[in-house]
Amino acid sequence: MAILETKNLSKAFGALTAVDGVSLGIEAGTLHSIIGPNGAGKTTLFNLLTGTYRPSSGRIFFDGRDITGTPAHRVAHLGLARSFQRTNVFPAFSLLDNVWVAAFACGPSWKGLLWRRADRYPEVRARALAALADVGLADKAGEAVREISYGEQRQLELAARGDQEARGAGARAQRALHDRADRAQDGHHHERVRSDLGDALRQLDRGRVARRDPAQPRSAAGLPRRSGRVILEIEGIDTFYGLGHILHGLSLAVAEGELVALLGRNGAGKTTTLRSVTGLTPPRSGEIRYKGRSIAGLAPHRISRMGIALVPETRGIFSYLNARENLLIAERRGSRWQMDAVLGRFPALRGRLESKGRLLSGGEQEMLAIARALMTGPELLLLDEPSPPWS
Repeated sequence: MAILETKNLSKAFGALTAVDGVSLGIEAGTLHSIIGPNGAGKTTLFNLLTGTYRPSSGRIFFDGRDITGTPAHRVAHLGLARSFQRTNVFPAFSLLDNVWVAAFACGPSWKGLLWRRADRYPEVRARALAALADVGLADKAGEAVREISYGEQRQLELAARGDQEARGAGARAQRALHDRADRAQDGHHHERVRSDLGDALRQLDRGRVARRDPAQPRSAAGLPRRSGRVILEIEGIDTFYGLGHILHGLSLAVAEGELVALLGRNGAGKTTTLRSVTGLTPPRSGEIRYKGRSIAGLAPHRISRMGIALVPETRGIFSYLNARENLLIAERRGSRWQMDAVLGRFPALRGRLESKGRLLSGGEQEMLAIARALMTGPELLLLDEPSPPWS
């Protein structure tokens, strides 16, 4: 029997039909992916399944029960949880408090919440700690969310959602699903990396970016000496979030026309590296030079005006401005990337210029974020975990 089933599910926003007649069945303990181009309706389908949107037509069944039109909080109590494209956690709370709230919400009753201290619920604390242990964050339970990496925030969100799922599906089924997902990830990770690197190498062969020679001589600092002009040099930087020491003596260099990728697990410091370069999280020690000029410690707006643009993983678009306004607000005189140029690079945005940022699909928001960064006319473009809407 399918634990989740839809029959002819549809959702229209005025004249726009985002989901059209979707029927599917998912058995307990199985792993599925929803795959489609940007704007295909993947997020809208998730919003329908979890009660955020009411369907225009069709039915949704969970664990044999018709949940069509059921409010989102009741769907969560039934055991159907979801994660989001952008993290949905409380940044000022500790990791434990974030999961504690989710664990308590799935408890037998909210009665007395306003009159009893949190430490009067030891069973809730135990469940929250167990959920953190499941995603490898138990040792950071007392840290504030704002002090951990974005990748770790994603893990935290899964811990909170996973505790909700356990109530509906059972801890044993949940663990089996996690194990299966881990095996699937292990089996496909290397193929995905090889594919991504293959695409980059094909770009190199077409002369789109400079080729790096593995036998290239290196400087005393261990940085490769390139034939092209090095525009970004990072030497021995140490960057912290509060007491958390994230970057330890990091050094790297980027030359003109070069494509450089930072690979690493969640929490390895990839986002922190980009934030260090752009002045959002200045390093405590070490040196960062852009075109030979020291920029470590400069204000972010000054670094941006020097020609460095960052597309954050969270995109950072203005949700209540339309796409055109998001682009125009970043327009810089003299930039070779004007409106026609960026729309030529991302033609899918042409028909969405009058749409509010919050109404764009995840892929369209990603394209808008990159296009907006290009409008500033950067010579160095930093992309934090982008999905490739151009592929």
